[in-house]
Amino acid sequence: MRSSIFTIIISFILGLFLAVAPALAVDSSLPAIDNPFDSLQVKIPGMQRFSDAALSRSGANISFSTNWIGEYDMGVYNFGIAIIGILAVLAIAIGGVMWIMSFGNPGRVGEAKEWITGAILGLVLALGSYILLNTINADLVRMRPIQLGYVPPKTETIDGISITEGGSDSTAGIGGTVRDCADEATLIDLNKTNTHCDIFTASDPRITPRLAAELTKVCDTAHQLGVQQVEINSAFRTMEHQRRLYEDSGRNSRKVAPPTCNAPHVAGVAIDAYAYPRSATGQETLKRAFQANGWQRYCAEAWHFQPSYDPPGNACSP
Repeated sequence: MRSSIFTIIISFILGLFLAVAPALAVDSSLPAIDNPFDSLQVKIPGMQRFSDAALSRSGANISFSTNWIGEYDMGVYNFGIAIIGILAVLAIAIGGVMWIMSFGNPGRVGEAKEWITGAILGLVLALGSYILLNTINADLVRMRPIQLGYVPPKTETIDGISITEGGSDSTAGIGGTVRDCADEATLIDLNKTNTHCDIFTASDPRITPRLAAELTKVCDTAHQLGVQQVEINSAFRTMEHQRRLYEDSGRNSRKVAPPTCNAPHVAGVAIDAYAYPRSATGQETLKRAFQANGWQRYCAEAWHFQPSYDPPGNACSP
């Protein structure tokens, strides 16, 4: 009975086991692929960092190859082996105590032997599982890399404004700036402040006084350059607002900054602005207005601007 329990445990662990193929060569001339190891929802103790994915080119086609699933399974297998080792030692200890306490009773001695035998058998099966599976079928211990076609980020146009898929408001300033959350007690309402901007469609129209002073200069310059109206689409965000946006994105930090004080909207150092009526030409003019006043734009978003005193980490000249 005891040995059958260990046999079931070993069978489960063997079912998880997949050996990992050799690491693939990476073509340095192609775009880098983010390693998902740091963002794993379930991390296995002792698991090594995943190898980098490989992009290879064949004419005009780019293929994406990775063995992350195999490496994760290998981590699960190694962790399972460690657990089995601990359970085996514990079972042997229990069997030994039962034997000592049996006082020569044949039934209890037999039960103690079952504990010890089952533990040793399970440990042998666990440690010899690779040889066992390789003997049955070598493909059981060799997981081939997954190969997919690579689709590069595409450029779309919204209201005449060109944007790149996969953008996100920056999560850190130049040099990895660590920000503080904006003090909500000091925020002022854009609807009640004469910033010389025209339209406020932000769900939360509040802004820091310092940013309001800088924004006033931008809106004045934009009007001088011929922008009819300046629309402020997003300003300060509460932590809860940022959290909702992050969750709605599927927790994709490449699209929305995680809900921390380092997120520029939460820190009160970012503005999403459009030239209205929206058009590519109007947005380019608005960019020049921001640039003339020392602001910088987050590269992946044509509407996200931050002032010179706290520019985005991935900054572009507007």
